[in-house]
This record gives sequence, structure tokens and C-alpha cells, in this order.
Amino acid sequence: MKRYFKFNQNDVVVLLTDIIDPVFHEEYGHFADQGVALMKKADKDNFIKEYLIIDCINDEIPNVEWFKSHYENGNGNLKGIYITGSGFDSFSIEHQWILNLKTLLSEIILDLKFNQIPPIVGVCFGHQILALAAGMRVDRNEKGLEIGMINMDLTKIGQNLFDGNTKLWISEIHNDIVYGQPPEDWSSLAKSDLCDNQAFYKPKTMITFQGHPEFHAGVAKKVYESFYKAGFINDTELYRVIETCNQNPNEGDLMASLMIQLFKNEI
Repeated sequence: MKRYFKFNQNDVVVLLTDIIDPVFHEEYGHFADQGVALMKKADKDNFIKEYLIIDCINDEIPNVEWFKSHYENGNGNLKGIYITGSGFDSFSIEHQWILNLKTLLSEIILDLKFNQIPPIVGVCFGHQILALAAGMRVDRNEKGLEIGMINMDLTKIGQNLFDGNTKLWISEIHNDIVYGQPPEDWSSLAKSDLCDNQAFYKPKTMITFQGHPEFHAGVAKKVYESFYKAGFINDTELYRVIETCNQNPNEGDLMASLMIQLFKNEI
């Protein structure tokens, strides 16, 4: 574990929660690389100077005191935490690293209330495991696989955050969803036909997305094709989801802009 990483000015810790597959990721990088690329593109004034990637599967996951010591109630060099997507189930009890991460996030959620932990972003798996850590239920989606470029309906709070937009396009590929109502101090930002909890937000504290803002069209199509080769979707479905990428915008950059604003303590 990179416990002795020297923090510079304005850093973000990226928690990588997936296997690093050199064959699949050689073109675009792994989930952490893709997330970092997205945030760097959105960070127009280079507010974040460094991104520390911690491999949650193979490295020792830091404890909550490690995050608190580098955040220093907002006065330290650690400005944010980003949790990636994953091919693993967030609710799995078969992998110790997932149980350890969930325990850490349960502690982090408590400390977020007292401004002792930097703002946190969760994407797909990250969205789900944060919800689990807060006491919500995550399970297989009874409505089935959500895949393709999805047009989400924004709530009133979501519309306010996204400059009055009522809908937003995001790349999605997931069998699992978060069920139920979020904690009372969290706000729901969006929903879709197959998923009621597409995004959560807590001011100055947290923002999460069920979809993949980091998946540009090239990445999305490669992931969809991998699902086809694995037999999860058929020829017709593959054509449909590829066309959703070809015919619709991808607004992950708007979501990344909010991530940077969160790390700046602006939203």
C-alpha cells in the first residue's frame, strides 16, 4: 500500500475496485485511469495536482484515520476521494477486500458529517457500495440489464446542479441497482426507466452516479462488445446499444465538472 505516498498540493485518492486486465485495458487504461482522464479534462484550471491510485484488491486499503490525517478538516493536501466502477458485485460477501472497503466507507460516511473527510465521488460500483455503507439495499435489478447510452430524468435538485437541464445522457452497463430511499441528508439527482436511484448528492460532501461518466464512446463500445462476446446480450441488442452511442450525446463531461466543483468545495 502506498501509505507513505507524499501528498503535494491538492491531491485526490482514487480507489481502484476492479481487476487490472492488460488485454482489455491496454487501449484506454483501467477504470482508475479512465476516471483520472475524465477529471483532468474537466479540471480547466488544474486545481487537482496529483491522483494517487490505490488498488483495493491487491493493496492494503487505508483506514479512516489515514484519510482524516491528510485532509486536516479541509486544510490538508487531500481534496477528494474517487471510487471507481468494477465488475464485482458491491454486495458480495465472498471477497474480503469488498467487506473491508464497505467497513471503511461506513466510517467515512459518519465522519463526513463533521467535515473530517474529503468529499467523495462514487461511480457505478462506487455509487452502490456507498449506498450499502449508508444502510441501503443493493441487489440484482428486477427489471434486467441496463446497457447503452441512457437518457436520465433529473430531479429538481439535479436540474439545479446541471444548469436547468431536465435530462442527461450517460453510458450505463449494470445488472445491480440501489433500492429504496436514500438517507434523509442525501438527495436523489436522477432516475431512468430501469433504475430509480441513478445519482446521489450531499452538498460539500458527496456525489455518485450509477452510470459511467468516464466511458467515452470508444470505451463504451468496447465494453458493450465484451458483454456480447460473453453471451450477455445478442446481436440485436449489441446493434441497439452501439447505436445509442452513435446517435446520442455523452454528457459525462458535465458530471466530471461537478466532481471538480465538489473537490473545490463549491457545491
